Order: sequence, then structure tokens, then C-alpha cells
Amino acid sequence: MEQKRPVPTSLAAFLKDGVEAAECTICKEPFDSNHVVIQIKECGHFMGKACLEKWLQQKTSEGTCPTCRGVLFTAKKGTKRSRTVPRDATTAQASSEVPLTPAQFNAYYGESENIERSNRNGFLSKLWKHVPPPASDGAAARRATAKTAIMRAFEESNFFLASNESNAEQRVLTPYVRRLQQPAASDVSCPLIQLVQTLSRLFIFCAHDFTPSDAVWRAILLFQMRSTDETAGLSWIGLREAAWTLGENRLQGFAGVDQWRWLYLFLFLMPIYRAAHLSHTPSFTIHDVRRLLQVLGVGYSTTSGDERDTNTRIFLLAAVYALERSRIDSEEGQDDRTRRLLDVHTNLAQLKADVERLWMEGLAQGGADIAIGYPEHWWTSE
Repeated sequence: MEQKRPVPTSLAAFLKDGVEAAECTICKEPFDSNHVVIQIKECGHFMGKACLEKWLQQKTSEGTCPTCRGVLFTAKKGTKRSRTVPRDATTAQASSEVPLTPAQFNAYYGESENIERSNRNGFLSKLWKHVPPPASDGAAARRATAKTAIMRAFEESNFFLASNESNAEQRVLTPYVRRLQQPAASDVSCPLIQLVQTLSRLFIFCAHDFTPSDAVWRAILLFQMRSTDETAGLSWIGLREAAWTLGENRLQGFAGVDQWRWLYLFLFLMPIYRAAHLSHTPSFTIHDVRRLLQVLGVGYSTTSGDERDTNTRIFLLAAVYALERSRIDSEEGQDDRTRRLLDVHTNLAQLKADVERLWMEGLAQGGADIAIGYPEHWWTSE
């Protein structure tokens, strides 16, 4: 979770650390005598004069504000083309006849620096603004909605004005975006489609002003990058089996594969849900985990038979204990493991070890509690 900045203790401290130069919303550079700031009267947004002119002079311009997409003037008919996806040697491979794997996507967003950069003012930050709520009118409709969100985020990323680092992100994304523009092309294994579908789950319960931290983005992307069953989304069966398989593997001395990625993501989902709906409660309970699973719409069953299942009960308890021990939503008592879980730069092997150890502790405590025998009302629906 994002850490809150302490309130400056003096005027001098505030002037030193509490303010920063205003920057252009298009090129992200500060204003100066050469980079003149202007304000759009209609919507009130500020940006560089030259940057706005360049934005509106694009052949693909629709005459809209780069920030809010409000219409500024009526663009000439016939100038509107498909989204700003350049054709070059990189995009030529995106023909519908050529297989397109997630490898390029995974390699780029597997680097922490790229996640930070994209979340700051790149594609990921734009994509979050356009995340649609989960649609209930069929898979085709959900994919169509996801495509729209992807195209809008790609267009708003302003790659044509960006730095070389942002252009690297453009080169990675362009083949996938070009493929999505082809009506006959399959998008089943497109990592962008799957990413939007995962984000839509979060959209259900996040606070309206919630913005994913770098660590949350990393958890989401690591879940998307798992090596097995890449096309499957977040599900209750997957979560429960990830915890159970992790426990079985560790007890038998085997190294887990991707189970920890499921559990790392769920570890963040709990405090996100709590912040939006349960901020008044002193702790996260079994019933809170159950409500979260129900709201996520991942296939969690509340039938009496399923809720009496031992594996289900152990998972619910393990989740409560894992969150409590991780301290990722607490400003007090954070230890080295907490800081590693929240640090987007933590080595992947170390992160895997921390997540697995944390959930093993939760599973062990949950199993011990089950053995003691908690009252039945702890497990039944409220």
C-alpha cells in the first residue's frame, strides 16, 4: 500500500519538501519562460502552449482536451483515423497470421523501473482511469469493453511527446494494440485483455479515489505473468488450490512454482477492500474474507456443504493470519519482511520466499485453529 507522507513540522520543511514545480500534463516537463503555460477556458486544465498545439495538430486529433477529453472544437471530417499506432518494423509482426505471445509484455513489465515509470505517467496510469466494471453480458462484450479501455489508454499515453523510456513502452505495446485492431484476430491470449479483466475485479470494491501503488501493480502483473494457465483469470478455485498446493509442496520438500503469485495478489486485495469498506473495524475477520470473495465474483460458494469444507476453512483463516502478520496495511510495527513486500524493487526470489513463508505461517496457524474446533457460527453466513 502507499505510505502516507508525514506532515511537515515547519514552514521551512514544507517549502523544501511539500511543494514542487508545476508540470505540463502532456510532456510532464516543468513550465519556464520557454515552456509557456496556458489554461483551457472550457475545462480549466493547464498545459504547455506548444504541447497543446502539437497535440491538436495531429492527423488523428479529435479536437479534445488531453486531460479530460472534453471537446474543444469540431475536428474536420475525414481526419479521424484509427488510434495512434504507428506502423513500423516492430508492428509488422502483429499480422493476424503471426502468433503473438505475452513474452514481450512480460519481459518489459517484469522490470520494476518500468512499472514505476508506467504508473507515474505511462500506459498503466492511463489504463486504470478507463478500467470498466465487469460486464455480465457475455465474454464477447467483456472483451469489446476491454479493447476500448486499452485503445483509450494507449492514445492518452502521449508516446509521440514522450521520453525514450516511454517510447520503449510504446514499442512493447504496439504489436498487441495493432492485433486488437484487427477484427478477425484472436485476443484470447492477449495479456492486455487479461490485464483489464483482472483490473475490472478490483474496480468492483475499490474506493472511488483509489490509485494502485507500484507494489499493487507489481502484484497484479506478477499474477498475469504466471507460467501456468496464463489465460485463466482470478478464481476462488485457483486461490484455494494455490494455498493448498503451496502447503503440500512445502511439507513434502518441493519448491512451489506460481502459487505464490496468486497469494501475493490476494494479500493486497484484502487491505484494498478493507480501506474502502471496513476502515472502522479493528481487524480483518473470517467473515470479511468471505465477503471479499463474494464481491470479487470469483465463484466462491456460500452453500453449507462448501463452507464446511476443511480446505476452505483453512484458507479463510490463513488469509486472516497472513494479512495480520504481513502488516502491509499498518503504519506501525512494520518489519523487514513488510518493507520487502511493499518494495517494488525487492528481488523476485526474495519476494517469492517471503510470500510463501508468510502464507505457510498462516496455513499452519489456521490448521491448528481448525484442530481446536472453532464455534460453527464463525463459518456460517451472516
